[in-house]
Formats: sequence, structure tokens, C-alpha cells
Amino acid sequence: MRAVVRQRRSLLPAGITAVSGKFFAGDVVELRGPDATTVARGVVAYDAAELAAMMGRSTSELPGELRRPAVHADDLVPV
Repeated sequence: MRAVVRQRRSLLPAGITAVSGKFFAGDVVELRGPDATTVARGVVAYDAAELAAMMGRSTSELPGELRRPAVHADDLVPV
């Protein structure tokens, strides 16, 4: 999460450790750090179910259509 917030990097599936709640691609979601505090908000590229299946996996392990960042740096706002 540090790289995402401090260095304005995109959040990739490999950096996701948990998915909670129900959301759809294009929704604004909260990104939480290891201590469960909200560190950023961003527009998510995948539905909750898709993201849960992808979390923790390297981009190279995913099919081509799923190789986008979960939240692109341009769509992310630190809080």
C-alpha cells in the first residue's frame, strides 16, 4: 500500500490481500492498509468477485483481458 499511496502507483492484483463488500467495475472503493485504515479511494476496474479470484496473483499469471491494474494511479486519491 505504501507504493500505491506515497509513490502514486497503480494497485495491481498481486498487492491485494483481501476483498470485502459488493462492488462493480467503475465503482469508487476504499483502499485500506494492513491496519484496516482507509489510505486511498479509487475507481476499481473489476467487480468484487473477479478481484477476489485475482488477488495475490502476479499480472503474468492472469489472462490478457485481466492484466489491467485493479485501480489505476490516475484514478486514485490518497486520503
